Amino acid sequence: MHNAGSEPPQNGATTRDDTGPERDRDEPVLAAPHDGGAAVASAITAAAAMLRLARAIATGGRPVDLTGLDEQMGRICAQALDLPPAEGTRLRADLAGLLGELDALAVALRHP
Repeated sequence: MHNAGSEPPQNGATTRDDTGPERDRDEPVLAAPHDGGAAVASAITAAAAMLRLARAIATGGRPVDLTGLDEQMGRICAQALDLPPAEGTRLRADLAGLLGELDALAVALRHP
């Protein structure tokens, strides 16, 4: 008897690994602990770019969907806190810049 689960799919599709937690495909993958903070820095850069785009949209008077923003910022902060102190310190300016982008978005949302 043929067991369909024992062979890889024929069409090039991949199967989900049921051994780990599920992750939304759009959710950014953040740093593994102690990777030098490079992945966290990358996540900060991507989030800052997204915030600049959201600010431009809000400044244009269009609605902005901020669903998930608090979770994304929380993940970045948690990853930064998990880094060794020296690595986290190196990200201080990047995190301050991200806070500045958040503040600028808040102003744009209040005064389109």
